[in-house]
Amino acid sequence: MMTIDLTRTVAPRTPLLQSIVSEALGRLMRRKDLAEALRLHHFHGTDSERDIAARWVGRRLDLLSPERLLLTSGTQITLQILFAALATEGRPILSEALSYTPVEQISSRLDLRNIGVSIDDEGLIPEAFNDACRRHGPALVYCNPTLHNPTTSVMPLERRQAIAEIARRHNVTIIEDDVHGMLDDVGLPPLSALAPERSWYLQTLSKTVGLGLRETILVCPDPVAAQKLIASAPVFSGWFVPALSAMLLADLMEGGEIDLIVRDVGEEIRRRQYIAASILGHVPGLRTKRTAMNVWLPLSPGRSMDDVVLQAEKHGVCIRHSRFYATRDRPVLPHAVRLSVTAPDSSEDLARGLEIVKGLCG
Repeated sequence: MMTIDLTRTVAPRTPLLQSIVSEALGRLMRRKDLAEALRLHHFHGTDSERDIAARWVGRRLDLLSPERLLLTSGTQITLQILFAALATEGRPILSEALSYTPVEQISSRLDLRNIGVSIDDEGLIPEAFNDACRRHGPALVYCNPTLHNPTTSVMPLERRQAIAEIARRHNVTIIEDDVHGMLDDVGLPPLSALAPERSWYLQTLSKTVGLGLRETILVCPDPVAAQKLIASAPVFSGWFVPALSAMLLADLMEGGEIDLIVRDVGEEIRRRQYIAASILGHVPGLRTKRTAMNVWLPLSPGRSMDDVVLQAEKHGVCIRHSRFYATRDRPVLPHAVRLSVTAPDSSEDLARGLEIVKGLCG
């Protein structure tokens, strides 16, 4: 029996990616500096690569100076570097009570206390965030305000302004993961645009193009902060951007092909969300957005989350429930599962997997 994966939120397969990337790699092969570029580290991107990336991500952050920008080898290693550099003097960190799973793992490895802040249908609750800042004196808050993982919420502008002001009042650094920002069609400004002096902004192509690229764009509060972060791990090559990825993405960004890929991915996500709505749309409390890579599906009160996951696995479908995304201090968990709409290879596999889960969740 073939297994249908509804766990990973990855860029869906689209025919455009193969043709565009093949052409771009052909251009790279003809570059006279290719061998030299691959022979040495690109560290955090060449001046040209950072300038191109700054112009591209500048559609989310206006008037972005490339001196504030570093290219790194992925979000997880970048979070590890940031947490180690910014969470000083034993101060705890904050994150949404349901959050990107590696945040809890990284904080644990660094012996940092990660405190979960309550969320609702609009993301971080300002009153809960303010209370956590007042009670715990955190060094930073990690958050994902646009198409939140796993609940798909999009924080409205008024709440973004409130969160930025609370962080400013309590001198808390913001680490904003805007991984889905280029997919969202609402167009709200990132938190990092509202409080740039204390924000570290992460944008990656892993969801909009492919995980194999291994490049994250990190925007620092200012050029001095960028240099201080580099100085905190100057020879740790694990966070240096892979040269070929940096060259490929710079080529795609400069020529505008990256926008065609992102648009194609967005259209496929919307098509898959339509399939999900046709199968699960009647479920009370279903949470999703048309540009989200997953849905957040509540279970009937009498159903065990562990049992639903186990039964789905027996039927050849892999899913994850809320405990997978919860901080360790979370005593009460939402009775829900996250279902990826992008991981299955085909629409037929997606529909079959969702139908199986639907039958288990009633």
